[in-house]
Amino acid sequence: MKFISLLIFLVFFSGVVTAETKQRVIEIEMKPIGETTNKLVPLVRVPVIEGFSGYVENKKNMNNHEQFIRLMVETYSSADTVDGIQKIWDSRSFESVKKMLSSDPDIFDQNSKYYSRIEKSKVLGVVLYGSYEIIFVKHKISGSEEFRERYYPVYLQDGERVLSNEIGNDYFYQFIVSKIKPDLLERWSK
Repeated sequence: MKFISLLIFLVFFSGVVTAETKQRVIEIEMKPIGETTNKLVPLVRVPVIEGFSGYVENKKNMNNHEQFIRLMVETYSSADTVDGIQKIWDSRSFESVKKMLSSDPDIFDQNSKYYSRIEKSKVLGVVLYGSYEIIFVKHKISGSEEFRERYYPVYLQDGERVLSNEIGNDYFYQFIVSKIKPDLLERWSK
């Protein structure tokens, strides 16, 4: 039974951590943002993958996270219709995304223009959250010195990474992202 559990663990994490990246666990204090207290607060242990290097556009050997970010940027910038982005969304979220983007064509156009202006992208790190991976990315905007940091919740659907809105209202997801974002983005951006 131990062998089967180990095998499942190895299969699940294959392709996630590469020779370039490493996985570690960080601890996050479970207290409201901005609150200072001398009381003991529980710590949450969160696994992260870090150590990504280079921009995805310049790499020949990308790992799975970098491949997904490259596909996402290419898909958003080249899609002519909302249906053109379906391949990068999970089946549960796509209908609500389609409804939102179809309700106002300007939203879809602005989204397409934003992704078309991305000159290059770098995966900064990945937070493992249950069956989800939260990919933190830095996008270089064409024609400026501006970089925009974003995070994308994804999971595996039929063996492929897809975007998901399913955890958007999850309290612990929001808490972890809000705690990790300022600290780790600074570290990962160096």
